[in-house]
Amino acid sequence: MDMIDPQPTLVELLVRHVLLPCALLPQIEINSIDLDPSAGATRHLGVPLQSFAGTLELLTTDETPEALIITKKLPKRVHLIPSRPQLSERAYW
Repeated sequence: MDMIDPQPTLVELLVRHVLLPCALLPQIEINSIDLDPSAGATRHLGVPLQSFAGTLELLTTDETPEALIITKKLPKRVHLIPSRPQLSERAYW
């Protein structure tokens, strides 16, 4: 009869999925392109919806991603290309 691998314990899961990533967090940069027409990531990060050019311009103009990234007033090492509700007007290209 084959032996079945035991399921990981809760402690093993916590170490693997919570403690190790937290230890690595100071080294991680988060780059996000919010493609959600309801601007979920943009709203969550507290960015005013009509304040910046973002994914709409990235998809419809010659703007470069580098020109659209915002970092001011965001958590350290977080880079965002924000979204706006107007993106939904272009949902069916």
